[in-house]
Amino acid sequence: MLLQQIYRGWALFGSLIVAALAATALQALLLRHDRGGFRLSLFALLCLVAAQALFWLFTFPINVASANWSKMPEDFEAKRRQWEYSHAAGAVLTGAAFLALILSLSKAARPEAPPQATLAVAHAARRPARGLPAASPRGLFIVGSGDEFGVFLRTALEG
Repeated sequence: MLLQQIYRGWALFGSLIVAALAATALQALLLRHDRGGFRLSLFALLCLVAAQALFWLFTFPINVASANWSKMPEDFEAKRRQWEYSHAAGAVLTGAAFLALILSLSKAARPEAPPQATLAVAHAARRPARGLPAASPRGLFIVGSGDEFGVFLRTALEG
């Protein structure tokens, strides 16, 4: 069996995995007050933990038995199949974690607008709010009456 040189140094990526687990746990902690973002972050963390469990329970023992594929292990076909399927399942879990993280961040970055915002947007183009200039094609200033909120939106026309 040929020595698989491509696997040299992969153990160094363990530090990145630990960092990913820590960062995902921190994100879940920071989003604990945002129900949707927290659940997605927690799901991502659980997927990463499950991927690690698969690696240590199914992939790593085959790496040891084959001396990182430099020798043929006993029952080669079954061990190779276990190694491949555990890698594939780990990749699916890691991909699901990545998608959940993206969704959790996009959900957290999109806070729900107060009910007055919709009304203010609908009427802002017709009349200036509280002495502010009327809406222009380059921007829109919205001031709500109930919660005293203001939002300034600029389009790509302003540079």
